[in-house]
Amino acid sequence: METKTGGYIFLICSVAFFIYYTLWVIVLPFVDSGNKMYSFFPSWEIAFGVPVVCIIIGASIVFVFISLVMITSDVKEN
Repeated sequence: METKTGGYIFLICSVAFFIYYTLWVIVLPFVDSGNKMYSFFPSWEIAFGVPVVCIIIGASIVFVFISLVMITSDVKEN
């Protein structure tokens, strides 16, 4: 696959996810609970729980990587 095509696919998927998540988190609380739109989205707890867990896991990976780099660079200097 060409790089430009892959970039377009990634852009389209990102925009679609952004629109879906925006509707889920910002618009859905203002819609009546009996509306059919509720059938397209999981509960709102998941809307906040998944990003929080992803941020915690991502930050942990970054901190572990930085720690390992600092430890290995200290060992190489000695």
